[in-house]
Amino acid sequence: MMNKNPLTTTVIVFAIGDGYTMWEAFATRTFPLFTALAWVQGIILIVLYLKRSRFAATFLFYSALPLYPLYFGLKLTGLTAPPVTTLVYWVAAAIYLVALPLLWKLKRDYERYIAARSAAPTL
Repeated sequence: MMNKNPLTTTVIVFAIGDGYTMWEAFATRTFPLFTALAWVQGIILIVLYLKRSRFAATFLFYSALPLYPLYFGLKLTGLTAPPVTTLVYWVAAAIYLVALPLLWKLKRDYERYIAARSAAPTL
């Protein structure tokens, strides 16, 4: 049986990232759309994690899935300012392509963890 929740590290990283972006947004008095979406995603993920919901990792995967296509689409349509160089697009695309399989693996590991927890006898 898996003892450690596979989502623990990811949830901690999200909480730190959301805390930092909140501090930065309030300090600069700017609230970008993607920052607000990340806050909502992070809050939902933390609530699902704390409730030990079987949907926590599924939510994480499917909420992260459209992020780069949305980001790139907004850049192409001119709704957000383009990055300084096209290297930013390539780096973001590479991170996205590496992160999705890792998120899928995390989702599967979490599903196994929840299944093992529910199958384990309680004392």
